[in-house]
Amino acid sequence: MTTPVSGFEEDSVQIARDEIVGVLEAMGRQEDADRARQELPEPVDFDRDAGLLDSYGLDAQHLAGKIEGQGGLGGQGGLLEGEGV
Repeated sequence: MTTPVSGFEEDSVQIARDEIVGVLEAMGRQEDADRARQELPEPVDFDRDAGLLDSYGLDAQHLAGKIEGQGGLGGQGGLLEGEGV
């Protein structure tokens, strides 16, 4: 679930670290998923942590658009169904 955050830019979005880990696991990148579980903060802020997401080859803008527009990373129409990262 994404949450607007006070203290960051108005459009700032946060997501549970486990959702990012799940994306990496779904992509077959278990080693990266394990590393992300240790490195990423909880929750992950798309603005603040864009550099970290980039280090995993994940684009914060793409993830945010998918989450906001399609109801989450998993489930019907989510990032894990259809178009990949």
